[in-house]
Amino acid sequence: MAKTSIQRRLMVAIVISQLLLAVGLIDVAVFVTRAQLRKSFDVALHGRAMSVAALVRLPEDGSQNLVFESDLVPPPLERGVPDLYQVFANDHTLIARSPNWPEKEGVLPPKGERWIATSVVNGVAYRARRLEHIPILDREGDAPAKDFLTITYASPTDPVLRAVSEVFLYIAVGSIVLLAISGSFAI
Repeated sequence: MAKTSIQRRLMVAIVISQLLLAVGLIDVAVFVTRAQLRKSFDVALHGRAMSVAALVRLPEDGSQNLVFESDLVPPPLERGVPDLYQVFANDHTLIARSPNWPEKEGVLPPKGERWIATSVVNGVAYRARRLEHIPILDREGDAPAKDFLTITYASPTDPVLRAVSEVFLYIAVGSIVLLAISGSFAI
């Protein structure tokens, strides 16, 4: 009788340790995946902000009023949900702003504060990136850049959250299947 009790305790200990291992694996995998996806998303935001900066040019007529090529703005990352952007020259002159830019002040990080922020605009979560002191890329020859740009670009975070949810689902299902297989061997 004591032999059966020891076997049951051993099986229960093995199953519980495997369950804890599976939960730990899921937690670590989701944490690492979320961090990597967030980094990738931030890099994409940086690239999109730089592509918006490239759309600012000096006019052909030689005047100092900067021109923004709004028809070349990249399409949003999330289909059906517009990205947000605004471009300032020398920190005070508005050059361009997305048509859907929120009127409410303080939605995105104020100047001089965090250069990456998460905000909710019209019920949609956005992650924003600000690039400051970006020189105008369209210059005449070797002329030094006397104007600089501040670009804020924001995109919805739903694709990242969906990807993390999918990874969680795949890892959880795989862990449960492996737990069932190893638990059956233990039993």
